[in-house]
Amino acid sequence: MERLCARKPPGWTVIVLMSVVACGKDDPNETGNGSSIDSADSSVNCAGAPTVTWENWGEGFFITWCQACHSAISENRNGAPEGIDFDTADDVRLWTTSIQRTVLEDGTMPMGGGLSEDDRMLLTYLIECGL
Repeated sequence: MERLCARKPPGWTVIVLMSVVACGKDDPNETGNGSSIDSADSSVNCAGAPTVTWENWGEGFFITWCQACHSAISENRNGAPEGIDFDTADDVRLWTTSIQRTVLEDGTMPMGGGLSEDDRMLLTYLIECGL
């Protein structure tokens, strides 16, 4: 049995984990921390979710997709309101409801779109389980 497992491609555990997470909820709108989000595709069972934290994924995501406009040191905020900054995990925690709405539900952020479904799911894990 150990030999068989050792031959599996490196990404197989992610696929298995995603399958387990996707099948772990009775109510498709229920999330692990008592809140809910509208999209059944974004439901998360935190007990079975991969570990997604600010340190291992979130900071890089927000640097790449958000901080050009939403940072205290942004020179050109492209219309982003002052004070809505995503420089730290605490900043993101403060704005999770708005992030869920604009990114995960409405899809109006980031400007120009471009998020993959994997990034959307990982952002959900971060908000619901990792912050």
